[in-house]
Amino acid sequence: MESYSNLLDYQKRITDLQCIMNILGWDLRISTPNDAKDYVINVKTDIEAKIFELKTNKVYENLLLECINSPYFNELDEAEQRYIKNLLRHYYEDNNVPQDFYSEYRKLCSISNKVWEEAKAENNYDMFKPYLEKIVDMTKKYYSYIDSSHDLYDVMLNRYETGMTSAVIDNL
Repeated sequence: MESYSNLLDYQKRITDLQCIMNILGWDLRISTPNDAKDYVINVKTDIEAKIFELKTNKVYENLLLECINSPYFNELDEAEQRYIKNLLRHYYEDNNVPQDFYSEYRKLCSISNKVWEEAKAENNYDMFKPYLEKIVDMTKKYYSYIDSSHDLYDVMLNRYETGMTSAVIDNL
């Protein structure tokens, strides 16, 4: 039970920072003045880096493994067990992604959203096009870091729906 409690405490730190991220993201889209957006993007990027650091920290791996290997783990319902195992799987996947790359990618996503808003207001796709191209390229690179041994689309699918592949979707 202690290992589960320790994991919940650690996970709460991550979740609290994710809540702050969500508020910053909302504020950035809704009410941040244009001349303050770059500052908020930098704050958001720093918090995203901290979340990533917490999710790739060896302490996190130890907490997840201690919980999974504890007798209490078998008392958890199936959904909780699956959730914790997915956290561990994501831990191993995320550790393949360089911290600097992750921060650059997240910052690009925030900056791109700002540029998209400007481009939309001016009805100017060409303003946004280079950002979109870079996001697509960096997203592909991000998922290739996670797993370069499988089809990129399958890696993307598996990240959000464990075991899902394009072959399964094709059959549907």
